[in-house]
Amino acid sequence: MFERLLGRSERDAAVADRIPPGQYRTDKFPVLHYGSVPKTDLATWDFRVWGEVDSPFTLTWSSSRRCRARRSPRTSTA
Repeated sequence: MFERLLGRSERDAAVADRIPPGQYRTDKFPVLHYGSVPKTDLATWDFRVWGEVDSPFTLTWSSSRRCRARRSPRTSTA
């Protein structure tokens, strides 16, 4: 019963050792938050880059959507 709710327990020790306490392996799409997702007013949303940077800047939602997407090379930690 709980397996359907919480996911299946991992029997492979090599994989089980890599799963943090309180988490479980799932073959479904993982939920990356808990609770409701807050509503955001995109007309007033901004992202500010400042501090120890050469050129501080601020992006609004509309200006961030105009940024060109780039692919990063995949890296492996294994």
